[in-house]
Amino acid sequence: MRSSFDLIIFDLDGTLIEFHQEYLFEQTFKILEELKHPPVEKSILKHHFSMFDYFAFVTERQEHFVETFWTSFDWENFPKPKNIPNALELLDQLTNAGYSMAIATARLTTETALRQELAHTKLLDFISHVSTRNSETVDWKDKTEMILGVCKAHNVPPERTVMIGDVPADIQSAKQVRIGLSIAVKSGGIKEEVLAATSPDYIIETIADLQSLMIKG
Repeated sequence: MRSSFDLIIFDLDGTLIEFHQEYLFEQTFKILEELKHPPVEKSILKHHFSMFDYFAFVTERQEHFVETFWTSFDWENFPKPKNIPNALELLDQLTNAGYSMAIATARLTTETALRQELAHTKLLDFISHVSTRNSETVDWKDKTEMILGVCKAHNVPPERTVMIGDVPADIQSAKQVRIGLSIAVKSGGIKEEVLAATSPDYIIETIADLQSLMIKG
């Protein structure tokens, strides 16, 4: 038996697959040196990351720094996607319970490229729709159009949809479209109090905890 919802939309990084935080820090140290920016301790980077304010260590011309940072970031050697523990088992259970499932990610890529990158994870065996950010979307935090597009593709209204994500922006976007159920997950490394400030319906440790929320009895 399942809940009264029909569609579950997952964020990707930090929700279904592990976010490679150490690679982010390594790239940050390299780019800081290239830009001749004063060094920043890893503990400070970790703190700002957990507060969902990663570039708070930049006090001057932050917008320029951020733009340069992502231009210099080495995406080619970004580690291969690795599933969050028990992700496949959970998706299998949700499929058997009758849910449709989709991914809505802020990654600036094409659906085809992302499907190729995720092929070895087997996650897409359970996912019916993949939505990625396009170059016209300036604010990567805004997933409202993406969520509405996924709902429309499944012919399921937002009020019968669940959104699960690991950053405050996922929950904020879900609430803007009046999603039926919003769930924040701590597996992405954001502090619980930061997630709680967006007032999700639930905060869980990992998506494995969805089993008790979405599948009854």
